[in-house]
Amino acid sequence: MKKILIPIFALCLSALSMTIASCNGSTKENTNSADSTIVQDTVQEELEEVADTFTSTDLTMFELRGNVKEMTMKDNKGVKVKVQFSKEGEATILKYYGTDCKVKRNGKGQITSIGTIVGEDSEDFYFTFKYNADGNIVEEHEVHPSWYTDYVSSFKGFNTDNLPTKTSSAGGEGGQMDYDECSLSYPEKDSFGNWTTRKNKGKSWTTDLDVDDEGNEKEISSPVERYSTTTTRVITYFSKEELNK
Repeated sequence: MKKILIPIFALCLSALSMTIASCNGSTKENTNSADSTIVQDTVQEELEEVADTFTSTDLTMFELRGNVKEMTMKDNKGVKVKVQFSKEGEATILKYYGTDCKVKRNGKGQITSIGTIVGEDSEDFYFTFKYNADGNIVEEHEVHPSWYTDYVSSFKGFNTDNLPTKTSSAGGEGGQMDYDECSLSYPEKDSFGNWTTRKNKGKSWTTDLDVDDEGNEKEISSPVERYSTTTTRVITYFSKEELNK
């Protein structure tokens, strides 16, 4: 699993400075023990900061950072996603919108599909993903082969926390198409900066093709339905003791 860590050059430099000071001061009385303790505390704080901001391709996919152990996401209809992570940040998907949770990856280690990719006769369904240069999902396909349906969702307007603020989706079968547009906000986060509450405010509508007696097609749109929902996440983290095992 590819990992992205905060550079620790500053930590190495601090350790090197301590070593030089020890060698150069060997003929002097040791009067700087308090200063040494301060340096050690600073190094420890920087190490903790590295641990707190740790990320990986899988953590980025699920909009997480830090040494996450497990994440559960749910809405008003129940749990939708549940994922466990190794200390290295690799995901084991336990639940993902009713799929069988089988995963495929690309050469970068990114998850490119969740759910078994099946033929037209299967009732199973799966998701595929496309990423931007930052490792964020920008396009998701929800594919139902037996329905001949592919729902395409796009994620846009990434904010300063690298979270999408707008989504749009479209999909259907035959002459009927379903559309959805949604704005996202993140009013609550935990101490690691990971969002725990997301507000989804949007609208959806359906179009259908109507054929008159003369065979002429006309697109008919349903009334727009507006909605406001809340998605929550419960996130647990590895303890320092677990990380050091």
